[in-house]
Amino acid sequence: SNQRARSLFLDIRTKKPGFDLKENEFYDGIEGYTFLVKNITNESDSLYNVTLFQEPSSNEQEAIIRAQRGHLESSSDQTMTLYLYDGSVLRYLNRIENGKKTNVLEETSFQRHRISFDLSAMAFNRSNPDKHSRNDRTMDIKAMRAVVDTLAKEIQNEKEQVYSQNTFEPLQSGEIMTHNRQNVLPNDTTAKEPYPSQYVILQEPSSRALQQVIYTDALSELRSYRSSYESMMVNTNWRTNRIAKYWVEIHKKIALPLACIIFVLIGAPIGMYTKKGNLGYAALISAGFLTFFWIAIIQGEKLADRLFISPFTGMWFANILLGIIGIIMVINISTPFQISNLWKNRD
Repeated sequence: SNQRARSLFLDIRTKKPGFDLKENEFYDGIEGYTFLVKNITNESDSLYNVTLFQEPSSNEQEAIIRAQRGHLESSSDQTMTLYLYDGSVLRYLNRIENGKKTNVLEETSFQRHRISFDLSAMAFNRSNPDKHSRNDRTMDIKAMRAVVDTLAKEIQNEKEQVYSQNTFEPLQSGEIMTHNRQNVLPNDTTAKEPYPSQYVILQEPSSRALQQVIYTDALSELRSYRSSYESMMVNTNWRTNRIAKYWVEIHKKIALPLACIIFVLIGAPIGMYTKKGNLGYAALISAGFLTFFWIAIIQGEKLADRLFISPFTGMWFANILLGIIGIIMVINISTPFQISNLWKNRD
């Protein structure tokens, strides 16, 4: 339902002229005309202090039309009519006098003026909601679970790829020496004595040159690993945040309907407790519970999206707490059992 409502809103916004007509803002949604309206009354669709800039065309001269008030009417999806009252039309006319072309301004006053617009190219058509992209608010639980599983698998694959690219087979000291002598320093016979080192791997070479080669190779591999690891962490954090948002929406789609039942558990006992009292007292208590629930849901969603708390805690904390309160109130009012009896009269 959220996806269909969003699709309808986009269709109206992109197809219906006048839908974006706002006070004190230029609107050029109709080809050849630009609107400027100072005041709009939504209840009666009335326009006040209207200025209409008419662009020159093959059938119309350039003009500026002003009116104190007006309104739009649309009898079909093909045409729309603008009715203007108590205004004037300032037209730019081209005349030829004595063989020369001159520009003349002509102003005409009117009490009632009508302009029709052709909207055939902007006819309203419903689009397929399934063709619009979906977000966490417009997806069902099954689709969100599929996205969550995909993101979790991508995280696991990226971790495995980073770990596999930076896993090295251990070499024996003789292999290290042979590898470096053959591939790096095949003719190194005058190298100085090796540096003393606290690292076991650097104690194996017999020359400083071989130590430098091992050190350089290790440093290069570590820098490469650090770059891969940082990239993995950025991608993982992004996917983790996305997973949290989807889980928040999944829990919300279940928690909000169940909240209706919880409010029944709370509302009925409150009504019975205050049946002989003031109605405002019951309304005040109910408003307190509703305000607490609203704040808990809003703040829980924000904290869960930012990974401060789990999505389950963010969406279900208010339901669980109010549910416990409601159950206790129902038990107290419908049975002789009292919760306080659990710790009273034990002796």
